[in-house]
Amino acid sequence: EDNAFHFRYAETKEYLEDMGMPLKIWKPSEDQPIPSEAKGLIIPGGFPEQFAKQLSQSSRSLKSIKSFYGKCPIYAECGGMLLLGESIQDLEGKEHKMAGLLPFKAVKGSLKVGYRQLKSLNKSLILRKGDELNGHEFHNWQLERIDSRATPNSKNQTIKYNPPWEMSGWGLKTRTEGWSNRFLHASWIHLHWPSSSHILDLWLQAVKTTNFKE
Repeated sequence: EDNAFHFRYAETKEYLEDMGMPLKIWKPSEDQPIPSEAKGLIIPGGFPEQFAKQLSQSSRSLKSIKSFYGKCPIYAECGGMLLLGESIQDLEGKEHKMAGLLPFKAVKGSLKVGYRQLKSLNKSLILRKGDELNGHEFHNWQLERIDSRATPNSKNQTIKYNPPWEMSGWGLKTRTEGWSNRFLHASWIHLHWPSSSHILDLWLQAVKTTNFKE
C-alpha cells in the first residue's frame, strides 16, 4: 500500500475480490500513474500531510487522476479526499499543490472525531436517494473552499458537485458534507462497505461502465 494512504477496512478488499473486482496497489507518493487496466480508483484515508512534498512532486500520479476522472469512478475518503483538492499544508504549514479536482485548500484545524449518521440527498456514485448509513470521522484538518472559477485547469471549471448527504452526530448540528456526482464520491467520512451491500453493488455497476461522459 502507499505510505500516505493506508487507512481502510481490510475486509473491504476481500468483499470486492469475491465480487470479481481484484485490487491493484497504486502508490501516488512514488509517482506511479494509475494502472492502465484499472476500472475504478479507491483512495483510502491516511496522512497525506506527512508526504505533502512528495505527493505534490508526483506529476505523473496527479496527471493520471485528472485523466481518470470522467472515464472511471473515483472514491476517496478523508486523507484520500485531500489528494483531490487544490492544495494541502504540510506539518510545518507550507502549502503543496494536489490534483485540483475539488475546489478547496486543506489546512490544519481542530480535531473532529466520532460516529456519524448519514442520509443521502441524491442518487450518486455509491448512493441511492434516501439511503441511511453510519460512518466515522477522524481528522484534524479543515477545508477552505475556493472559487472554482479561479481554478487554473479549464476542465475543472465544468465539473459540478453536490454534497452526497446530510450528516449528524453527537454534539453536531445536521449539515451537508462531501462532494459527489455520478463519477466521484469524496468525503471526510470512513464507510464500512461490507455493512452496506448496495454500496458494493453500485460500485460494481460503476466499474462495469467505463469511459462514460457527462
